[in-house]
Amino acid sequence: MLLRLDCIDLTVVRVVTLEPSAEHFLQTVSLAPSIVALRGFPSIFDPQTSHIKTRRQELVNYEQVIKLVSARILFNSVCIYIRIMKDGSLYRIRSIADYQFGRGVGKVLFPKGVDIRFSTRTQRIRWVLYNSKSLVTLRATDGLFSLTLEGVRRLNRVRPRRYWIEVQDDVAQFIASGRSLFAKHVVACDSEIRPGDEVFVVDSLQNILAVGKAVLTGEEMVEFSHGVAARIRHGVSEEMKRVKSDAPKNDGG
Repeated sequence: MLLRLDCIDLTVVRVVTLEPSAEHFLQTVSLAPSIVALRGFPSIFDPQTSHIKTRRQELVNYEQVIKLVSARILFNSVCIYIRIMKDGSLYRIRSIADYQFGRGVGKVLFPKGVDIRFSTRTQRIRWVLYNSKSLVTLRATDGLFSLTLEGVRRLNRVRPRRYWIEVQDDVAQFIASGRSLFAKHVVACDSEIRPGDEVFVVDSLQNILAVGKAVLTGEEMVEFSHGVAARIRHGVSEEMKRVKSDAPKNDGG
């Protein structure tokens, strides 16, 4: 093959191109002696390997980015899982409250921010607290709630009122101390009460006296003149004694 450059006939002696290897791209070019003699024109082009280091550095950077992204995804997944678990538990206890006490009670009884605690043995919901005060205990026997006095105070906000029993004022002190409630002392009550229901007792001024479990139906409590109407679990007098005993004593110092 003949070329024309500045009126000089040149013959290309040899052109060799090697396939790129794993280490570098090697290209070797041999030109005619007359071209070699030209000033500043090399006869062999050295293989370029700088791009290999650049690619390796890019791979390292990609690996670091992938690790960071993976860690971020894992962190977000854990946060979402915790949020789902927490929201799921709140939804569950509200659903139980709606089933046990009536539709809409769950949101009143368990506002946002409640502290849901689990049994260390079974890892199931066991207690629900709000502002460090116990609201309910979830019974393992039937999966329903046992109310505390603080839980009753929140339940008493529901309108129309449910699961209430009004008693005579002359027995209010005994009921507040945790004594069983007899049917002859019942003045009025929720007619929808059934045996086994969680109930709370109030006086004529609607002050909460105690919380317990019904033995008779609401109609029977009003009609019967004998027998136990409800078994009291907690009375406000007991609560006041407990608060006083837990209060720090002044040593006079």
